[in-house]
Amino acid sequence: MSGKPWDSGNAAKGLDARTAADINGFDLAAPDECLREIRVYLQRMTDRGRTTNGPRVLFLRQGENGYTQIDAGPTVFREPCGRCIHFRSGAELSFGITLRYDGAKSTLVSYRFHVQLLPLSGLQFVRIDLNLPKESYDPLHIPRSHMHPGFEGIHIPFPVMRPLEVLDRIFHVIEPHFSR
Repeated sequence: MSGKPWDSGNAAKGLDARTAADINGFDLAAPDECLREIRVYLQRMTDRGRTTNGPRVLFLRQGENGYTQIDAGPTVFREPCGRCIHFRSGAELSFGITLRYDGAKSTLVSYRFHVQLLPLSGLQFVRIDLNLPKESYDPLHIPRSHMHPGFEGIHIPFPVMRPLEVLDRIFHVIEPHFSR
């Protein structure tokens, strides 16, 4: 240690600064290509029997100022979820990914991945969020990239990842753990 007292607020601001730097280092394709990559991934998971409807629920929405939204079900989970991705275990996944395309590459703006778990799992849900960059957040209490472990008010710092990496963690780590 450097001998300086620990400053939680500055450490949290440093984590958010590293999150922003990581996002700037992502090399993401145009939104339609990102949608295609996600569709292929979800089709593979459906072909392997992990989901019953993987790629069929995806849609792309063009917004203002170069913003594009890739959605699978509602970004704020509401039951029942007819447009969610249904795991064979009974768990459901919905997500929204916001990208900004400048004509050459996409920048990741935000995402929300919500896994609604079965009642017997011990947790109601797991959600992984990358919030919009805002000055009004206190990064100690709400880091820009965080996970909710079944409770809305708990924001555990979580490494920012490319959207396919988040999906991969959900399919290979989170959902299998709760479907046993």
